[in-house]
Amino acid sequence: MVRVVRVDCKYRKELTGIAFHEKKRREKLEEFWKDLIGRRARCCGTMPNCLLK
Repeated sequence: MVRVVRVDCKYRKELTGIAFHEKKRREKLEEFWKDLIGRRARCCGTMPNCLLK
């Protein structure tokens, strides 16, 4: 979902920073899972929706 922050919003800098860091977090999480899957890691059974199952 794309949201537009108005130019006159007093929280513009903070909101764009949050969006930037959230994007980076998601990219790192995707890298993490791809790395584990690539190394053929096995599920330990502690996470209900583990991508390694």
